[in-house]
Amino acid sequence: MIHHVITRMAFKPEDPQWEWRLAFYRSMVLPRFLRQTDQNFEIWLRCYPAHNEVVDALHPKVHPYQGYGIEDEIMGIAKTCQNHNIPRSHIQTRVDCDDLVSPDFISRIHAEVSRQPDKPLIISFQPWKLDLYTLTRYRMGQRYHEQSTSMFLALYQPDIEGGNYWNIYYSKHGHLAKELGEPVRVVTIPEGYCDMVIHDKNMATSILNGDKALEVLN
Repeated sequence: MIHHVITRMAFKPEDPQWEWRLAFYRSMVLPRFLRQTDQNFEIWLRCYPAHNEVVDALHPKVHPYQGYGIEDEIMGIAKTCQNHNIPRSHIQTRVDCDDLVSPDFISRIHAEVSRQPDKPLIISFQPWKLDLYTLTRYRMGQRYHEQSTSMFLALYQPDIEGGNYWNIYYSKHGHLAKELGEPVRVVTIPEGYCDMVIHDKNMATSILNGDKALEVLN
């Protein structure tokens, strides 16, 4: 079974976001993937073409690609080309370049897929929010569910040779189940596997009134 973790980090070379996000990804995000209890996956990092060499040097598991998804215009991320040049995979998992996952994140995805390996599946993780500067973790007021899936999202397609193959970034994360165009089982995983990191460079997330502070991490 082929599993690709796909992350967007397509900032132009002159964009100051690039250096910060690359440093955070290299020091905080990537090490958590390299410590996964299940290492049966590869990482594809969407970057601007000028950054291919930098991305390729991060680790043998990490591969650069150019592509474009429906959310990119909304997020203001650079459009590089119309078609994704990633080989097809049975599992596509999307994780943002500034968010964190637990050591069992990948193994939980594989466990859910193994329950019905002949059926397509969407796996949506309910994240915590983590304030990067105070290290306070929050329970989100927004609760994800079958009709509104989170940005920590995996799509399993048992048949990757046919014409109905779907790229996980062709839909907004919350609309994936609806836009696939066929009934797909959706599983929502409770907190404990991922943190949506809040910092001063977030594009679309923040601490909201409905979020409840839980603990300060040491």
